[in-house]
Amino acid sequence: MKAYLTYAEHDHPMEEWPALLGVLTLSLSGEIINLLWPSEAYLEWLKPTNPELGVIPETPMTDEDRASRVRGLAALAVRASSFGEALSLSLDEVKRREKNQRNAKRTHQSKQPIYDLYIDWVDALGTNHTYRYQSHAEADFLKWLERERPNLFKLVASRTPESMRRKLKQHYAQIDAPYPF
Repeated sequence: MKAYLTYAEHDHPMEEWPALLGVLTLSLSGEIINLLWPSEAYLEWLKPTNPELGVIPETPMTDEDRASRVRGLAALAVRASSFGEALSLSLDEVKRREKNQRNAKRTHQSKQPIYDLYIDWVDALGTNHTYRYQSHAEADFLKWLERERPNLFKLVASRTPESMRRKLKQHYAQIDAPYPF
């Protein structure tokens, strides 16, 4: 497909390729039908329009030749349609990743207040807290955040506790204080 589009100097974006492959599949299906049950118009269309080329001699096609050609065209049609579907899915995946990446860039900046609140919350706990595991403290902080600051809680994602832990470690490394957990 790419070789043909380059040769014919067509500049179709890749988003249109699945549709073009669908057209190719339909065209190949039409060829199979015309091969099995050729119409008079199709046979007339096959004849060259240039008189210098002469007329194509009409040799009857055997059933074996016809079946072989049908199998080849059918295999090509199936490959073209499956490639078109795979290309469509991969393009959708690329678009989804780009969209997620754009959205992620915006959300990291807006989560900074959550990290700051978490650091202040842990500082308020002091070193004599009763939490055995840091994950329990994070869960309690997120419950508090949901109650007290629901607008910030909307920004919490599944990986937010990991980021909170990383930011807390960075904070205590900067101030050169012992890590509270």
